[in-house]
Amino acid sequence: MLIAQTKLGERKLASACFKKEKEQYFCPSCQKEVLLKKGSVKRAHFAHRHLTTCAAFSEGETVEHLAGKFLLAEWTKNGELEAYLPELKQRPDVRWGQIAFEFQCSPLPLERFLERTTNYQKHDYVPWWLLGQALLPKGAFSQLVKACCFYHSKDGIQFWGMDVKSEAILLYHQIAWHFAYPVYYEIQRFDLCKYSVREVLATPVLAKKRVLPWQISHFKQVLTKKLYYQNPTILKLQTKIYELGGHLLYLPEWCYRNSRYFFFFEEELLYLRYAYCQTESFVAWKEIVTPFVKPWSYPFIPLEKILTEVYAECVSLQKIIFF
Repeated sequence: MLIAQTKLGERKLASACFKKEKEQYFCPSCQKEVLLKKGSVKRAHFAHRHLTTCAAFSEGETVEHLAGKFLLAEWTKNGELEAYLPELKQRPDVRWGQIAFEFQCSPLPLERFLERTTNYQKHDYVPWWLLGQALLPKGAFSQLVKACCFYHSKDGIQFWGMDVKSEAILLYHQIAWHFAYPVYYEIQRFDLCKYSVREVLATPVLAKKRVLPWQISHFKQVLTKKLYYQNPTILKLQTKIYELGGHLLYLPEWCYRNSRYFFFFEEELLYLRYAYCQTESFVAWKEIVTPFVKPWSYPFIPLEKILTEVYAECVSLQKIIFF
């Protein structure tokens, strides 16, 4: 932690304190004593004197995390570093109005991420998660990266990262799933010395419209191979489609066409599309597919919105085939 309290309750920044002063410092959350640590590797910080369970802090902060928190505090100018929110029993790295900045540098269980995020939302805070270098995708997206994503009908799927060394935040956008490749994306960079928070939020996404070839015949070949090797996900998918009277490899041709919604469901989008063929209304379709797509682990993206758009896309794709 970068901020601690004195016996009188005064908040002190670690970099402004000196060991020679023999001052006692305490955790603003659990009120246990903390030690001032100033060395040549990590930024000056405080750490609990004894290993203990603290609701707001975890020990072992990395150099990247300490530096990132300080960068965010400087960037927001009047943002509050490590502001403890007693009604939430949480401490964002930086609070700027109702925005809670969280710079995540190490793996975090999905359940804990969802708990913290929904807790912010219930109390009318907007959590802004930024991922550090170790968590930024180098291939397929982890559950945590997916959970950090947000979505706009116009700009598509996005999430934020931060590069502490170059003092920039990174917007990952144009995110899409492909049956033959890892998830692909574009990156838009914002140097903290050039953009304010409001300017970043107001800057349009610079979409390059990168398109990877999508051949239905190739997609079917990949599905055939996964069926042959008894891929568990594909076997489950085939079972669900069979229950509706179909077969994974012999669906209407439009079911295999490319879509941004493959990111959320991957091959299981085929079930949602085939279920559309077997129902006569949105209500009936939604009743069938909702249990299949839960649990929904995207706290920034309403499931209802995605299902509504998937259904509308099914209507559109089927019309194209008939006309």
